[in-house]
Amino acid sequence: MFPAYGAPMSASVPLLEIRRVTKAYRPPGGAPPISVLRDASLTVTAGEAIAIVGPSGSGKSTLLNLIGALDQPDEGAVLIDGVALSTLDEAALARFRRERIGFVFQSHHLLPHCSVLENVLVPVLAGKSATDDAVEERARHLLQRVGLGDRMHQLPGRLSGGERQRAAVVRAVIQKPALLLADEPTGALDRASATEIGRLLTDLNGLEQVTLVVVTHSRELAEQLGRVHEMRDGRLVQL
Repeated sequence: MFPAYGAPMSASVPLLEIRRVTKAYRPPGGAPPISVLRDASLTVTAGEAIAIVGPSGSGKSTLLNLIGALDQPDEGAVLIDGVALSTLDEAALARFRRERIGFVFQSHHLLPHCSVLENVLVPVLAGKSATDDAVEERARHLLQRVGLGDRMHQLPGRLSGGERQRAAVVRAVIQKPALLLADEPTGALDRASATEIGRLLTDLNGLEQVTLVVVTHSRELAEQLGRVHEMRDGRLVQL
């Protein structure tokens, strides 16, 4: 079984390992499979911040879905905290995602009829019958930290695009995940907001000690992170 929520992992175990992963998609109508990932491998230690870059269709988002346990590889293995995701049953996998992995997408996916604070607390409610005072206080503190202290009771429709994405980032880290996955987190933002979100992600990487893996087309964002890998012919190449 995987370590309990908040338990430190062994320093000798990489936080994330991708071992020779292969993934292909099979189009309808009997067309030949389309190979997306070919023998992709990567090791990430706890606390690192890395970027994965490459053109559209190169397999970046597919790889992120495999890391986030939203899909399964055809061959190879993905391990987090030394646990092979393929060994977990559906219930254990859902709990693992909820407690160990945070997600940030290009679209914020905030619930339009819930306040910013309520949106941030949604992942907690998925695993509990009620939100305790300590978690709500953490949510308020994080929203203050990202400049949304006076906006937390507003509906998402009253916020700018950059503000909505900041709220989505806070939601992703509310449960103190070991790993934060971001898929084109600045892709729908103007330049100033994109720079702001990039700075927020790197700040959280340091302050929250969350390991950060970002898929991006933005070289500017990639250069803010500690390591950059490029998808080439279905494999990861460090730049």
